[in-house]
Amino acid sequence: MATTMDCRNWDEDIYRDSILLDRESQSRTVFRTAFALNPNPHPNHNSYPDLIVATISDGSIASFSISSCLELNYAGNSLVPVPESSWLVQGHEGPAYDVKFYGNHEDSLLLSCGDDGRIRGWKWKEMLESKESAQGSDTFKLQ
Repeated sequence: MATTMDCRNWDEDIYRDSILLDRESQSRTVFRTAFALNPNPHPNHNSYPDLIVATISDGSIASFSISSCLELNYAGNSLVPVPESSWLVQGHEGPAYDVKFYGNHEDSLLLSCGDDGRIRGWKWKEMLESKESAQGSDTFKLQ
């Protein structure tokens, strides 16, 4: 159903904002990425990380499987492939700018900072064990 506009009530600011929101919803910017820590430090286990963590302009922090992203390139689709995130956390109000890991293996923390002036932290082991996204939730919030 199409929305109609009445030219007698034209508001350029509202129109401009609606165009910007529409464009922002169709694209996001990745500001920073970090290779995820390998949760299994056993010497016989593959020591190369398969996850990459990214901070995104909508305030979210997401992880992506590197091997899944590489497989998308070989799918032969004519459209630009878009990888699905392994998990997603709505970490900040406004853009999330940076992500870092602190610590090693079992006790490591995933830290992010954003435009809202906050530094958020999550226990990396709990993030890996979770099968659900924590959008808008404090499930993984560091106490």
